[in-house]
Amino acid sequence: MARRQQQARAPRQLRRAVLVVGEGDAEGVLLRHLRTLVRGDRSTSITVRTGQGKGARGVVRYAIAQKAAADYDFALAVLDTDTDWDPEVQAMARAADIHVVPCQPCFEAVLRHAVLRRRPAVNTDAHKRAFEAHFGWPAHDERMQNWYERNWSTLAAFEEAAAGVVELMALHEYLRPPQS
Repeated sequence: MARRQQQARAPRQLRRAVLVVGEGDAEGVLLRHLRTLVRGDRSTSITVRTGQGKGARGVVRYAIAQKAAADYDFALAVLDTDTDWDPEVQAMARAADIHVVPCQPCFEAVLRHAVLRRRPAVNTDAHKRAFEAHFGWPAHDERMQNWYERNWSTLAAFEEAAAGVVELMALHEYLRPPQS
């Protein structure tokens, strides 16, 4: 019986495992969309979870628990600063090596800034109402996925929208593939 020649295989490249936790469904919709935009890079695996709107403290605790449950190389939390974002929670995130993109005061304000290029100084409820008035639905609505696909269909389109929006620029920086 003839022996098969064994071909030398290239060593497997380890994938960078990234955990991204959004505060609620609104963040989750955008984070899942961004994952598709950066998915072409096979060196990174991005897991998106949501903290179900439990405030900054709840999001950080949830991110810590998720990171402890699996072997992630990098963990990121995207959260609103209007509830529980205090020095104690910030220290908790730092101690657990959870990187944070704080949305001032809320995620809807960040999206309004990206789309309308303005972020008037108003409270969270006013931002959410103005967001819904502009888009016709709340930021957590699944129709946002279609909006993202139409308006931010490429990474370049997202980068253009993110220009000048500190939170989106930070999010992009954290999620983009590592440079070789």
